[in-house]
Amino acid sequence: MGVQPTLNMRIMPIDDLHIIFEPVLLHRKERELSPKAQHFLAILMEELTEA
Repeated sequence: MGVQPTLNMRIMPIDDLHIIFEPVLLHRKERELSPKAQHFLAILMEELTEA
């Protein structure tokens, strides 16, 4: 692990941790997405639909 414990902190592994998250992407309707943002969105949507 990259974090080193201090006097007031301990690092403890959590065995059965199941994190569920729902990614959200926001943008202004009145502004067109840049080509890079459009490409990122396409990759993100492709990855999410395959999962």
